Amino acid sequence: NGEPRYLVTGADGLVAALSAVTGQRLPPLDTTAAAAVARQFAGHPVGRVLGPLQYDQWTIHDKYRPLRPFFRVSLTDASATTLYVSAVTGQVVQRTTRRERIWNRLGAVIHWINVPALRVNQPLWHALMWGFSLAAIALIVAGLLMGYARLWQHRRAHRPGLSPYRGALRWHHA
Repeated sequence: NGEPRYLVTGADGLVAALSAVTGQRLPPLDTTAAAAVARQFAGHPVGRVLGPLQYDQWTIHDKYRPLRPFFRVSLTDASATTLYVSAVTGQVVQRTTRRERIWNRLGAVIHWINVPALRVNQPLWHALMWGFSLAAIALIVAGLLMGYARLWQHRRAHRPGLSPYRGALRWHHA
């Protein structure tokens, strides 16, 4: 709003915004102020403002903890950009486009089971990741042992070639 501010990090790691004019702590942004910040940052009209939100698929990471809550501001540009504005500091801390969100849903969200309901519960999420990783390692070792055993049987029977299979199964076995 045209007023300089200081951002101060406390001993607890949380951030506070102080007025550089009065030295008083500034109140959290409201929806109108978040829309103004996004419009000035991006130079595009604002379509919709949601929030304040504690967690979102794109702001679940711990690095955002001191800056929560956020306003999710959707712009009316060709890329369907979404900006995340910290209600505490007034900073734009995350920017996503429709394309990025689609690819990340197909990639990171599915691959890493990166869903907010699990990620907010860090001990559960870490246990799941360790459990799935150990299961994957066990399956890899089992596959290697079975492949070696099959190859050993194939060799013992004095059959030609490295694999007893043909076609796609031969490639899989290799």
